[in-house]
Amino acid sequence: MILFQISRDVKAASASTTHHPHSQEPAVKKVFTSSPFLKLPTLPPFKAFWFLIGTALITTFLTVLVLTLSSANKFRSFSLRSLTSRYKQVVQGQTTPLPSSLIIEESDYEPIATSEMWSSTSLMQQLSQNKAISHTKLSKYSPTLKPLLGHHRCNRYGRLEEPRILIPDGFPNVYSTDTYMASCKFENLCMTSSGEFVLFEPSQRITGGDRFAQILNSRPWVYTQGSTVHSDRGNFFGAIVDGDLVLQMNKEEESQVENAFVKKTRQVSCQGLLMAWNGTRHGVAISDDVENSERSTAFENSKIIEEIRARVGKDPNALCHENYYAPIALSKDFQIIEKPIYALKRYAAGNAGHFLSQSLGMIMGLMMNFQSESVGSATSAAFTSSSSSSQWQDNHILYLDDLESKEGFDWMGLFGYDLELGNKFSLTGGQLLSQNPILQRCFVGGRWRVMPAPCRNDSLSIPTTSPASSNRMELQTCFTNFFAGHTTNNLVIYPYGKEYTYMKIRELTYKNLRILPFDGTFTTTQQKQRLEAFLKKKDILISINRKEMSDRHLQAIFNVDQLADYLRKHLPQDPFIQELLTNKDGSKRKLIIEDIDLYKFPSIPSQVRYFSDVDIYISDPGSAAYYSMFLRDETTVILPPTCENPSKCKTSHGVHVLQALPNIQIADLLELNNGIPPPCIPRPGVLSQINCDVVFPPDLVLKSIVRAFKKRFTKYLTRKDLVL
Repeated sequence: MILFQISRDVKAASASTTHHPHSQEPAVKKVFTSSPFLKLPTLPPFKAFWFLIGTALITTFLTVLVLTLSSANKFRSFSLRSLTSRYKQVVQGQTTPLPSSLIIEESDYEPIATSEMWSSTSLMQQLSQNKAISHTKLSKYSPTLKPLLGHHRCNRYGRLEEPRILIPDGFPNVYSTDTYMASCKFENLCMTSSGEFVLFEPSQRITGGDRFAQILNSRPWVYTQGSTVHSDRGNFFGAIVDGDLVLQMNKEEESQVENAFVKKTRQVSCQGLLMAWNGTRHGVAISDDVENSERSTAFENSKIIEEIRARVGKDPNALCHENYYAPIALSKDFQIIEKPIYALKRYAAGNAGHFLSQSLGMIMGLMMNFQSESVGSATSAAFTSSSSSSQWQDNHILYLDDLESKEGFDWMGLFGYDLELGNKFSLTGGQLLSQNPILQRCFVGGRWRVMPAPCRNDSLSIPTTSPASSNRMELQTCFTNFFAGHTTNNLVIYPYGKEYTYMKIRELTYKNLRILPFDGTFTTTQQKQRLEAFLKKKDILISINRKEMSDRHLQAIFNVDQLADYLRKHLPQDPFIQELLTNKDGSKRKLIIEDIDLYKFPSIPSQVRYFSDVDIYISDPGSAAYYSMFLRDETTVILPPTCENPSKCKTSHGVHVLQALPNIQIADLLELNNGIPPPCIPRPGVLSQINCDVVFPPDLVLKSIVRAFKKRFTKYLTRKDLVL
């Protein structure tokens, strides 16, 4: 019924003519909704007789007038230009009526002031330049209308007097105090060609009404910079438009959008509407081929008119509420993205550890905050279903930044890392959580667009003024479900209490990449059986990270080659390792000890597949250590301390962070050595002149590895070997 009512309103607009401003409304057939508390008045027989005679005369006169004008071809087809002109007049305070319908609502409905019809003056000005789009004549025009109801649901964080520091030598657990909300789900949010995000949501549906809308139009909504609050770069602004967005779809091709309108409501005189109705109720005849629902609506309208008469009879100054439609221009490549969108700005994207810890952490936090109603609750049970998993992955990641931009704080997007690596990690890293193309917001060809990533802004043509100052509003993209905001899911800065998020990232990534036991459709019991069989026969893999000893990269393992050679020579001689390498059926496993350079992997998915087979990971405490989130359960990570010089070492930041992950066992080299600092070689760098690369004691590492293997694999050995 809502769609039909809107359709009737736009049909009514089709009969309007711009040559006779005072006769526009008589050519419009209004559609009214009823109010059950009004009663129909009773007319005396004598007055009723003359009322019918007068009605017949008016009907005859209007019929002749319509036929005359029609034959002279003076009825123009419906045009957005004429409707725009009339809407502009209303905005400027004039009283020229628009095609409308009447809504009788409760008396506490707030009148809409002229200054409040749009969320800002700039938005109001944008309407005046909309282009004309003509339609067929009313007799042949039957539009398909689709309302896009704007809606937002957000969470907020309370103000803390002093931010907590969760880990030693770490950062405070902060979020942007400028933003009004923490994280949000927006339904039918749109982006204009001038780059502004607009939500068409009437104030009557917003908690707090106009006051809350004014706050949203003056403050950033959420913070979007990869869960890292270092500047105002992540502030995400939008505008609330007090009205509903309505799209007119092509009659033959229902997926094609022809026009867009904003449906708004205003208070008008009931008596004025009644006078207009008395002159127009026969102005547009209902043809014989109209649908039954249309005839039914016409019948209902006649009842509503009587109710309006009753209201005017009680109070000549009574007010009614009228719907009307203002046009919005559409970009020539306007699109609606129906799949969920997770939007963010990147932070240190050229560093895989930062990207995995912060960008993916923010996206996963948004998924768990808002997706439960559509894909099942965010529990392990939901993730065991392959169909549920595919729903989590059926999304788009939208980057709101250009990594090449150096304006303001945009340098934080790369943070000095290589641009090529930043783009590579952004694309291949995004594939861990999305099976669809990665998108980016870019300024290309004189307007903002949503395009496949990576794309480069036309920096020379970006307007210096704010997007809202554009001289017209033109919609470029609308998003059915748009998620953005700060979820404090940042493994580097504040891990404690959020580690489950990274286990969900691992699980969803395993499923997305079809890593065993998610390489097919199996029950939970079958998955456990297949995983156990895999662990009993897989090759034993020890991986040592080889960090480049450049001026930028600090805290490297100094003796990678020595350590690898020592382990290859002595580890196979251990009796437990020898037993571990012989399977119950007599087959042999391989013991693989290798050093790796993470930058030589073709993609982040290939890195994840590799780490899903690693049993022992020996790493420096930097970003490379954060691949630990992708290790399987009961694996071990050996990390060194952070040393300033050979006599001054302390437990590294990486140890404090990664020990929060429940899938791994962290072996702190400083702790293994009873607090005695290991040897280290001083090597100053660009980021810090105080740095000492740790020399791993090979014998100490060997003992730790044997203990770790006993912990992981003893239960899979032949049971008779465990009998005392």
